[in-house]
Amino acid sequence: MVDYKRLGERIAQTRKSQKLSQEKLAELADITATNLSHIERGKIKTSIETLVAITNALNVTSNDLLCDSLNHSTQELKNQIAACLDGCTMQELHLIADVAAAVKKRMRE
Repeated sequence: MVDYKRLGERIAQTRKSQKLSQEKLAELADITATNLSHIERGKIKTSIETLVAITNALNVTSNDLLCDSLNHSTQELKNQIAACLDGCTMQELHLIADVAAAVKKRMRE
């Protein structure tokens, strides 16, 4: 099942990280800005054609945007975490490891 709300959030997050306006991304994907707004807010179910147009316009893969809906997204999440750790100092890595362990413990209580 596709989580259209999370899909929209990922599209918006990716668009913003690339410093694109909704209007510019809509233009690149050949859709209306209103349609893109509805997609980003999870208000409508996007077609495969539109999703492909958006992923091409953002220069990302569909996996990047659909990872919350994919059964094999565990590896994608691990890759995202690893990317966050790149460039951290040893002290930062220790702190992040301690925080992650504490969060995991709390979630399982």
